[in-house]
Amino acid sequence: MTSDNPYPVEFIQVAGNNDQILDNEIYGPEQAGDSSNWVVNRGFVTQGSATNLLVRNNIFYSLRQLVYLNPNSTKCGRYCFIIWD
Repeated sequence: MTSDNPYPVEFIQVAGNNDQILDNEIYGPEQAGDSSNWVVNRGFVTQGSATNLLVRNNIFYSLRQLVYLNPNSTKCGRYCFIIWD
């Protein structure tokens, strides 16, 4: 997944239970300057009641935030990487 322009939204939104995000490469657009000034784009966001989310073997490029977990969400994740070029 990729975007040519920085939008202040997530690439994936998770709202259910027992969802999986596996083996993806997600590319945020290049943003100039220090990352503290970037548009806040995210790899994925959970809704408040998403439970048992499995996130494995994903690579995230040039995102301001990899993930935002809303309260009461639970997850199991491993082998995820963030790359800033």
